[in-house]
Amino acid sequence: SAMNSVLQLMLANEVSLWDLVKTVLSTPQPSYQPIKDSLEQHGVDICCLLFSSVGCCEIVFGWAFETVVGVLCEEMVNLSSESNGLHFKASKTTSTQLEDLFMRTLALKIKKVSPNVFKMLLALLDANLGHRRKFSMADITEMLQEYEEGVQEDEEMDLGEFGGDD
Repeated sequence: SAMNSVLQLMLANEVSLWDLVKTVLSTPQPSYQPIKDSLEQHGVDICCLLFSSVGCCEIVFGWAFETVVGVLCEEMVNLSSESNGLHFKASKTTSTQLEDLFMRTLALKIKKVSPNVFKMLLALLDANLGHRRKFSMADITEMLQEYEEGVQEDEEMDLGEFGGDD
């Protein structure tokens, strides 16, 4: 078969799969584009295969976790920058700064500036299967849109409902 021939050529020429992938992804040669597109299209599948492969699970999980942590940390640094209006010293924060309007602003900023942090927070709120949040993602999106438009400016939201507390 063609696949067997390719593998035999790789072995005979001492070309590793890593060398092949690295070359395909880094070379601007137009003739490699279909192979590059295929790698990109099947990236998730490749990671899933590696994750389910004996001996690779810990390595793939470690890489994925570190990658996610890096993205979330980068978003948090960006979110807490002075340019986003959320930069403040915790030791000098007053209770009025943490009231409803600030929480709405914080939710909107997190969703806009740090979408992956927002998704992670929602996932963490749903971590306890016995106490799921009472709002769907569509409900939360609609609430935030209304906050942004100022429709609910005078209403207060029970954070227990958001967190799923009884």
